[in-house]
Amino acid sequence: GSGGDTYVILSRGKLPYNKVEYRTPGTYTFTSPETTLKVTVAGAGGGGAGNNWINEEPISPGGNGGSGELITKNISVTPLSTLTIIVGSGGAGGSYWGYPGGAGGSSSIVNFVTARGGGGGLRNNKNGTSYGNGGAGGLGGKRTDWGEDGKAGSPGWVIIEYGGDI
Repeated sequence: GSGGDTYVILSRGKLPYNKVEYRTPGTYTFTSPETTLKVTVAGAGGGGAGNNWINEEPISPGGNGGSGELITKNISVTPLSTLTIIVGSGGAGGSYWGYPGGAGGSSSIVNFVTARGGGGGLRNNKNGTSYGNGGAGGLGGKRTDWGEDGKAGSPGWVIIEYGGDI
């Protein structure tokens, strides 16, 4: 018989499942070994407000900080490209006398996904704006004989999953 056709099959096996988590506020780089990444990006929570005083009398608790946004999605990237990861810090708690809490920092995979941080709590028990199930907001200062500051919000996080059945 005559020579048959020759077929060359070029396939790249999928990488095994892997998960990388960034949970400490800061900036990081991640070199993607894969083209498709499942990413979870959470903004940080806002800080709670301090309780409010008038004439040295505590009159109302501070509002709680809002929770950060939570986004889960698949993104397509160029293999071996370097991604910049930012994990937002929780908002600072407001001091008593009714100072508002600070907004939570946003978290992001730069140029791909950004999750907003929660709003800071306000005086007179007004809660900060919440955007979802990201970092939890800090509690507002309670009504106490002495002033109570609001609590800081929780930091955000970024999780990257790839390989396997993603």
